Amino acid sequence: MIAKDNSQIATSEIFLELADNQRLISFCGPFDDNIKQFERRLAIEINRRNNRFKLIGKLLNIKRS
Repeated sequence: MIAKDNSQIATSEIFLELADNQRLISFCGPFDDNIKQFERRLAIEINRRNNRFKLIGKLLNIKRS
């Protein structure tokens, strides 16, 4: 997505290829608590399905993540 300024909403999809499911569980934390911390600190929304992550938020915040 191309944005003219950093206040526009952007979406980025990330695919993490981890060695096994246990590492994915450790990364996300119990009940996705680590993901929730990332969301709060980066002021973005993270949607996860297995090892695919969709980041939604202001362009500047997406770039920081």
